[in-house]
Amino acid sequence: LCSQMSRSALESVFVGSHDGYQRLDDPVSHQRKIHFDVATKKILVTDDLSCSGQHLVEIFWHFSADSDVSIVDGIVLVRQSGKQLRLCMPSGQLTPSLFKGSEQPILGWSSPSYDVKYPSCTLRWKGVIKGSITFDTVLELSSL
Repeated sequence: LCSQMSRSALESVFVGSHDGYQRLDDPVSHQRKIHFDVATKKILVTDDLSCSGQHLVEIFWHFSADSDVSIVDGIVLVRQSGKQLRLCMPSGQLTPSLFKGSEQPILGWSSPSYDVKYPSCTLRWKGVIKGSITFDTVLELSSL
């Protein structure tokens, strides 16, 4: 559900939420805000999770098979076509790991059509939370 979408010369903002985790014994509400700052060319993705109990949290980012993805000191670097995307979660509350063509767990695959798949990189931020929490992910694009 989109609750806000705005655009100006300085910024673009999107806020959305869903109720897909309301079926849990301890329901979780998830709201995501995506803020693009035109001057700095940075994107801030803020995930707000509202709950009272303990939950395993996983946040996934999927990349093209042509991307070179690595983790250096907890920062994710994605390189492709002379560009670099830097992803970081400043709080350090979740741990990043990469998967490419993994069968256990089944992660790191792309499928352009039915019955066709090939390895691609998937980033998973993972951790355990207790109660409501906010996660910020900062994305910065630069030239190599």
